[in-house]
Amino acid sequence: MLNPAPRASSYIKGDSSGKYCRNDNSGLIKCDVDRIGAHEKFNVIEFGNGKIALRGRGTEDTYDKAASAGKYCSDEGSSDGLIKCNQGTDVNKLGGWEMFAVTVQGGGRRKH
Repeated sequence: MLNPAPRASSYIKGDSSGKYCRNDNSGLIKCDVDRIGAHEKFNVIEFGNGKIALRGRGTEDTYDKAASAGKYCSDEGSSDGLIKCNQGTDVNKLGGWEMFAVTVQGGGRRKH
């Protein structure tokens, strides 16, 4: 059984667009928002050795209603580079596609 260290809500900002990324109701992550709201927040689960998992979130009243809310995100492995939050809610069933590497950017910022 995994024992990852959960973190508070985090956000992701797209390098090419300069906009915040959101978890839309279909599970896709899209970077097209100017301000941070409930759908632009993700739970980051740290596994050590620079590996994390992302978990999609929603607002309190839509958390259980959105198909992607509470589900782990995965690299779909497709040529278009899609990341979707559609991989269930059990941290013990995560595989390589649900793991992401963390790199440190200038100024000590962490980039997921």
